[in-house]
Amino acid sequence: MNKKLGMYSSIMTFVAVFSFAFCMLLGLILNNDAIGNNGSYYSSIFIALGFVPMICSYIIFLQ
Repeated sequence: MNKKLGMYSSIMTFVAVFSFAFCMLLGLILNNDAIGNNGSYYSSIFIALGFVPMICSYIIFLQ
């Protein structure tokens, strides 16, 4: 793992967390619509995909 991959995955996780929050609020405001449900589902996938390389790069640079 290198530093660039860790930075890109941190940015991806950051954006995915805010899109998840936005989709959850959108689903709450629009009475549980499909856009809010599907958006929160897909953004949670990107949270998981960005979190794993982010933590791996942080662990490598701590050593």
